[in-house]
Amino acid sequence: MEESPSPCRLKSGGKGRRKAKALGTPEGLAASHSGTRKYLATRDDESQQFQLRPDIAFIDDYGVPQMIADAKWKLLNEADRKPGISSSDMYQLYTYTGRYKVDNLQLIYPAQAGLLHQYNYTLQGSNAPKLAVKRLR
Repeated sequence: MEESPSPCRLKSGGKGRRKAKALGTPEGLAASHSGTRKYLATRDDESQQFQLRPDIAFIDDYGVPQMIADAKWKLLNEADRKPGISSSDMYQLYTYTGRYKVDNLQLIYPAQAGLLHQYNYTLQGSNAPKLAVKRLR
């Protein structure tokens, strides 16, 4: 059984609005920090396995995720061809797009001088989800 969302409205309060703006959060969505857990597989005995735990799921008024964001603590590297984004982070977000059926994803990195604020990717696959790699300001 999946847990129900426990949203924290981003559009209320000054601090929430600033955070929503920094993350590029669409107006009217709520952030759920732990209530949107799902499982990747079910065993033969019907037990659910491999729990997925996105850091933030932006949900609509019906509790349906519209965007998934994952926060990283490592630093990006502009000199790297893939700006320091690991393959495992990309696989993680790609798994979220399939399981949560969302087309908008974000990887959030700490603020760093000398880097673009955002790098955009289109992931390959049947629904071509969009991934924004952002650094906090």
